[in-house]
This record gives sequence, C-alpha cells and structure tokens, in this order.
Amino acid sequence: MPLIQIINFGEIIYITKKDFGENAKLRVIRNVIQLGFRIISVADDLVYEAAEIKGSYAISYADAFLLATAIQEKATIVTGDPEFKKVISLCQIEWV
Repeated sequence: MPLIQIINFGEIIYITKKDFGENAKLRVIRNVIQLGFRIISVADDLVYEAAEIKGSYAISYADAFLLATAIQEKATIVTGDPEFKKVISLCQIEWV
C-alpha cells in the first residue's frame, strides 16, 4: 500500500494550488484518495525523529518528516529529489 506523510501531502497541496489553481489542487487530493494512499499522521515520536534528522542532515524539514516516516514504516521513498542523496544510507530509495 502506498504511503504519504501528511506534512508532505500538505506541501503537495499548497504547491499545486499556488502553481496550478484550486481545481488542480482538488484533483490531486481526489487522486491520492482514489489511489488508496495511507496518509500518515504526525505523532510526537515522528516530530522528534524528524527534528533529529533535520539537525543531522542538510535536508528540508518536510523531507526530514518523509525520511522519518520511511524509516518508521520500513518503506521505500520514491523520489527524483537529489536532496535525498545525502541520506541514501538511512533507507531504501527508488529514484524516478
């Protein structure tokens, strides 16, 4: 089952709205739900882990949440973001 961290989902939502408008934003939300993504909420332990990652690596705070979630869920990150090359040893990454 595909996962998406709520922090990263929020980031996708605001960027889509800003760049493409309200209708595109609504389509993205609908598609994520229809594709069956499990949306991971932010629990305190995830906040602490993301903060530790952010304090140790030069990645964005949202990406630190994504990495913390992937580690916690033993999930693979699917990304084309070169920022994740800095943390490749911490979890599985599938490059697109």
